[in-house]
Amino acid sequence: MKRILLLLVLTIFQLSLMADSKSFKKELKKQQKAETETLKTTLAIIFGKPKLSDIPIPKGFKLQKDSFVHVASSFRKGRVYLEGKLVIDDVQSFFDNQMVLADWKKHEYAKKDKSFFKFTRYKLHYSKGRESCVIEIGKNKSKGKTQIYLSLTALSAK
Repeated sequence: MKRILLLLVLTIFQLSLMADSKSFKKELKKQQKAETETLKTTLAIIFGKPKLSDIPIPKGFKLQKDSFVHVASSFRKGRVYLEGKLVIDDVQSFFDNQMVLADWKKHEYAKKDKSFFKFTRYKLHYSKGRESCVIEIGKNKSKGKTQIYLSLTALSAK
């Protein structure tokens, strides 16, 4: 009888652990969904009008969490980090074509073989009105993805 009682207690204990495991998995999924929604909201805020709607973004690039854009009455300022799988040279060509179509004036660009990215990278510079947009393109070797760092600032009055 003691043996049956012990087996019954062990079975109930295992069932309670399984129930806890299921509730843990449900809670984890809830948290992941909330994080995804927060990221989507952030993306909408950053890339929605009027914040960065005039800056084209290559298809397939995802916004990283450290990104922000601040809009004041007369200027925008922000740092946007993106990751995607396009080849660096294709991303550079994309910006050269699309920024001009979005009425940004192209300035000189630099191509460096070694930088803080530790690989070949591009640094592009554009201006529009009183704003400057610097775009750095590089590759994260550990992730195998192309990274874009976009810095938007107000130009000083002359």
